[in-house]
Amino acid sequence: MPESSDELLALIQNLQEAQRRIVDATGGKVDAVLVTPTGPVLLPAAQQQLLRNEAEYRQFAAEKAAILDALPAHIALLDPEGRILTVNRAWRDFAATSAFSGQDFVVGLDYPATCEQPRDADARLAHVIAHGVRSILKGTARSFSTEYSCEELGAHRWFRVLGSPMPRGSGYGAVVMHVDIDERKHAEARTEEVKQRLETLVDEATVGILVHEDWKVIMANNAAAHIFGYAGKDEILALPDMRALYSPEELARITAYNEVRLRGGPAPGHYQVKSRKRDGTSVTLENHAFAVDWGGRKVVCAMITDVTEHLSNESQIRQLQKMEAVGQLTGGIAHDFNNILMVIFSNADELLEQVDLDPTTRRRIEQISEVAGRAAELTHSLLAFSRKLPLRPKHIDLNELVINTREMLRRTLGAQIEIESLLAEDLWRVNVDGAQIESVLVNLCINARDAMSSGGRLLIETTNVELDSGSDPLGMTHAPGRYVRLTVTDTGSGIPPEVLSRVFEPFFTTKDVGKGTGLGLSMVYGFLKQSGGHVEIYSELGVGTSIKVHLPRVLEGEGYEAVAAPAIPHGTERILVVEDDDRVREAVVGQLMSLGYAVDWAVDGATGLATIEATSTPYDLMLTDVVMPGPLSGKDLADAVAHRRPETKVLFMSGYSQDLILHGGRLDPGVHLLTKPFRKADLARAVRERLDVPLDAGSRPSQ
Repeated sequence: MPESSDELLALIQNLQEAQRRIVDATGGKVDAVLVTPTGPVLLPAAQQQLLRNEAEYRQFAAEKAAILDALPAHIALLDPEGRILTVNRAWRDFAATSAFSGQDFVVGLDYPATCEQPRDADARLAHVIAHGVRSILKGTARSFSTEYSCEELGAHRWFRVLGSPMPRGSGYGAVVMHVDIDERKHAEARTEEVKQRLETLVDEATVGILVHEDWKVIMANNAAAHIFGYAGKDEILALPDMRALYSPEELARITAYNEVRLRGGPAPGHYQVKSRKRDGTSVTLENHAFAVDWGGRKVVCAMITDVTEHLSNESQIRQLQKMEAVGQLTGGIAHDFNNILMVIFSNADELLEQVDLDPTTRRRIEQISEVAGRAAELTHSLLAFSRKLPLRPKHIDLNELVINTREMLRRTLGAQIEIESLLAEDLWRVNVDGAQIESVLVNLCINARDAMSSGGRLLIETTNVELDSGSDPLGMTHAPGRYVRLTVTDTGSGIPPEVLSRVFEPFFTTKDVGKGTGLGLSMVYGFLKQSGGHVEIYSELGVGTSIKVHLPRVLEGEGYEAVAAPAIPHGTERILVVEDDDRVREAVVGQLMSLGYAVDWAVDGATGLATIEATSTPYDLMLTDVVMPGPLSGKDLADAVAHRRPETKVLFMSGYSQDLILHGGRLDPGVHLLTKPFRKADLARAVRERLDVPLDAGSRPSQ
């Protein structure tokens, strides 16, 4: 028994404390406690319940440990002070490799403090982890997360460390997990690599690529920027609204297409669109547009190509094809048409030589001759444009040409046109056909007069220029070099832009039907190209037009000389005429005989060669057509005669040579040509000039 009341009171208090602990330990299931002198003793039933509770606790602890060990993440449970209470198997296995969960991070250690101890790991990362854990334990943060890499088994791996608070009353303060994210990081790296490759492909693509949402550019490449005249894609991305890139008349169409496309409806995928560069230059784009999913929203992707130059080249090709077609057409009709005109001229000339014609008949014949002359001019213009007109170039001073034609121009243009000239001193000479360049000047001046219906001022200028390479209005390029420029400027009505690009096309004219053939400027163009020159044209409505003709400079040569036409010469030499057209042959033979010559004839090249070989006395001259049926053309016949009868001179006649005796539009050396249709006076002078040239002066045809 207790010796005093104090001892009794202490015993009672001990008993009560023991009872409380047992109740807590057994969950209130103890039904009896025996107090002995040595202390409280549980009755058997209570002992069994306590044992059961201990077993359940151990089983729970084992299950909790098994669950933690089964998790792949490296997990540590911390108490409210930050000390490590327990870790799972992944944490323990990670001990030898992790800089922040290694051998130092064992049960009982202060985790935040241990993180901050000096080591090889990233000090900044250690501070972040320690600060995050302390913030959770203090209740100032709900969680933290950060990524890091460390070496494991000789290779770097990526992890994410996460910290979270534990429930109050659980006995834990926080849980720390290190999750292996190496596969994800590698996947992200691969994704980033693919992304970088795609961005490189997009940036290096020659096709412009634009992705826009409601006209705001969200992705672009440098090619797109360059198409629109910007330095790089960043400038395109900075645009608040890309509608400024397109001409107003195109916006409604493009907007309608985009709206239908974004709704999933049918809209043209490929189409051309007019646009403009940053500096306002107009361009034509080939647009391939489609809708794409962009982060869960529908946007428009446009792949664009600048086809302005391509379309221009196509236009030039079509123009060149048109020119070639005109050339083929000209070649097809020129020969026969000029033969027809030859017969008309021949008969008209023979009739006009009669002295007893009454005035009415003479006037009618003269009208026939004039109309035939106009028809010959049309064929001449066609041949000039198609660059198939035989040229006889010589060194010419354009200043002298302008001076010599000035009076004729005054009579032709009329008193209402004021003609002025500004001629450069020391003007370089050019090597051109004098008659043709004079025709060019007259043609340009007449066009200028027509543009000044109420009168005006016409200025003719010459100057020396040095030019870089470039192209003319029809897209034909010219070489750089030194040129002589002949400029004709008027103060007329000017030419509208839509007409300006077509003025050199054959048959194009703005005049009323019957008032113009449309061949004047096309003849100018063809002659200049054939002569190695080019033409430029500038015009402004209401101000006037300036046409600049450029001809290549030559270093030396004779100046231009206007030669008066001599009287019709005659002769008595023997001439062989070779012509397949019966009417032309009859006309030419008759004209030559009327001039005093002894004339024989042949119907084709083979017959002509046989006639040459059969005669015992060589002919003084053979006058042969160039284009003839049969095995021998006029050129073949001339070559054969040069070998068999070198003393016989050759004079060609043709309205269309098929380049048989031309190279670059110019006669071969030693070749002489009489162009059909010709008048009797032209024939007489050409024959006489050919007969009077000595054989040793390079008169033989080239082989």
